[in-house]
Amino acid sequence: MDGNGTPFGDVLQQKLARGITVARYGTGGETTIGGEQRWRARSLPEANIVVLAYGSNDAAPRGWLRDKSPVAVADYKASLARQIARWKKEERDVILLAAPPGGSAAISARIAPYRKAAQDVGRMFGVAVLDPADAFASCPAAQPVLTGDALHMNAAGHRCLGAWIAHELCPLD
Repeated sequence: MDGNGTPFGDVLQQKLARGITVARYGTGGETTIGGEQRWRARSLPEANIVVLAYGSNDAAPRGWLRDKSPVAVADYKASLARQIARWKKEERDVILLAAPPGGSAAISARIAPYRKAAQDVGRMFGVAVLDPADAFASCPAAQPVLTGDALHMNAAGHRCLGAWIAHELCPLD
């Protein structure tokens, strides 16, 4: 999380009812394919709901600044599909979290195909897809949600996303 405050998964747990535990198993910089390989090599954690949050690293939106290449969108979709199938086989509910939109037009354009692909895969498998853009739209307008790199969430972004996901899962109004 790069020292940007409380991770959104921890905020989510704080906002949910007592007794509900949120376990974070993410690895920074991971792509769908990397995540899929990591989970094949490990036993699956106990969980009722699994939130798959990939896309930003798959898009490699700053690849021209680094030696990263984007994962082909078809490979991204296929990996998400295999992961959903695996989790469902284990009788887990799955939610997809689309990649957050970037803070610049160039980054957003590179991430957009992966955001759409997550929606497509969600529809194909009947899996809910939550969009951080909706969360960010609910944040106070004067408060930025991304760090200066226009890609990673800052503390306000994590707070906003965690609280928004909690509300989406357990609306109180």
